[in-house]
Amino acid sequence: AEQLQALAFLAIVQFVGARIFNKLTNDDYEWDHPFEIRVGNKYYGLRSVPEDMYKLATNTTGFIGGRISPIFGRFIQEGVFGVNYRGEHTTVGDAIADIIAGIVPMSMQSMVGQWTQTGKANPISWWEQMLTSAGVQIHRYSPITTMYPLAKKWVHENYPENDQKGSYPVSKFQQLRYALEDSDEESVAKQMKILDESGLSHHEITRGFTESVNHPFTGSRATDKQWVKTLDEDNQQRYKAAVERKKEILRRYHLMTGHHPVSDSASEEQIPE
Repeated sequence: AEQLQALAFLAIVQFVGARIFNKLTNDDYEWDHPFEIRVGNKYYGLRSVPEDMYKLATNTTGFIGGRISPIFGRFIQEGVFGVNYRGEHTTVGDAIADIIAGIVPMSMQSMVGQWTQTGKANPISWWEQMLTSAGVQIHRYSPITTMYPLAKKWVHENYPENDQKGSYPVSKFQQLRYALEDSDEESVAKQMKILDESGLSHHEITRGFTESVNHPFTGSRATDKQWVKTLDEDNQQRYKAAVERKKEILRRYHLMTGHHPVSDSASEEQIPE
C-alpha cells in the first residue's frame, strides 16, 4: 500500500508540475505529454515508473525497442517487423547493427550511434544522448510531426484503400530540416555538404527539400482540406502552427544557404479556408 501511494504521489507531482510549466512557458498544457516539459524544440522528462507505464500503453512499439533488453526487444522489433523504435524502415543489416549498438553501455552509445542508420537519423545530439544514461528522456518537438499521426489515423478511418501500410526510409533531407528548425547554421552547412557530396546539384537539393517540407499530411492536398475540417479547435491551431513552421523552415533555408526554395502552386502548402 505504501509503495502504491508513493507511486501515485510521484505521478501526480510529475503530471501537475509538467502542466504548470508548459502552460506558463508555452501557453499549452501539452496534455499528450503528461510527464514531460517542452523547452524550445525539445521535450524533457525523467524516466519513472508512471512515465514507463504511460509509454507502454501509448507507444508499445517504442517501449519494446527502448525499454526491454536490446537483444530481445530490438530483435523482435527490427528483425521480425522491420522497423525501429521510431517506425523507420530497417534492413536485416540495420537490425543487426542496432542490436549490437544497443548492447554497448548507454553512456557510450552516443559514440557508436553513427555506425547505424538508426543512430545517424537520431534527432537529438550526442551530448543529449549522454544525458539519457542519467535517466533524462529527450526527444524533439515540432508542430509538423505532431500532425502526421492525426492525419494517418484519419486516412486509415476514412480512406483505408490509401492507407500506407509499409514503412519507408528516412528522408535524406530530415537532418537538414532539424538543423533549420533549430537555426543551427553550423549543422545546416554540414548537412548541405553531405547532400552536395551525395551527387545532388543545388537545384536538385532545393527542389527535393522544398517538396519534402511541403509534403501533404494526408498524402494529397485534396484530402488535407477534408481532414483539416474535421479537427477540433486545438488541433486546428496546431495545424496552422505546423504550416507556419514549414514556411519558416523554407525561409531559413533561403537565408542560410542563399538558395531560393521552389515556389509553385503544386508545392505550396495552403491552409484551407
